[in-house]
Amino acid sequence: MWEQYADNHAGVCLVFDRAVLLDSLQHNLGADGAYWEGPVKYTVAGFAASRARNINLDKFHERSLEDDVAEHVLEHHEEFFLLKTEDWASEFEYRFVFQPASDRKLTLPIRFVSYGNALRSVVVGERFPEWQLPSARAIARDARVVLRRMTWKDSRPYLMSA
Repeated sequence: MWEQYADNHAGVCLVFDRAVLLDSLQHNLGADGAYWEGPVKYTVAGFAASRARNINLDKFHERSLEDDVAEHVLEHHEEFFLLKTEDWASEFEYRFVFQPASDRKLTLPIRFVSYGNALRSVVVGERFPEWQLPSARAIARDARVVLRRMTWKDSRPYLMSA
């Protein structure tokens, strides 16, 4: 997915220890609200064939519309946040979605959480600008992680020292 998510091979990918990262995120998110987590499920139709797309308008009222919409999303949160079409199945995505305890309305604010000591390495793309490598090395060194460069040979990815 380097061409889509890493600035066409010129970007950076962070590599985390999965168990340590999940533990850190759960610790950070659990106290202030609810969160959902899980692997994204990929189906042929994705959201288009989910139960969440079927809206019973009898359940929505002008006076309580915001709460009614929130209830619908909460009831079908897996379809809204953990479902995509098979077109994206090569991503193997895992998501965390946070809902603040004090806000029943689905504002979905940005929430910064610590990844603790889960970072294991920084990988730069094969087109990562050479002039930025000294800074990337310094950042990786300060974070006490390994810096690598992703390259491709015979249509296969390879990690090299950066």
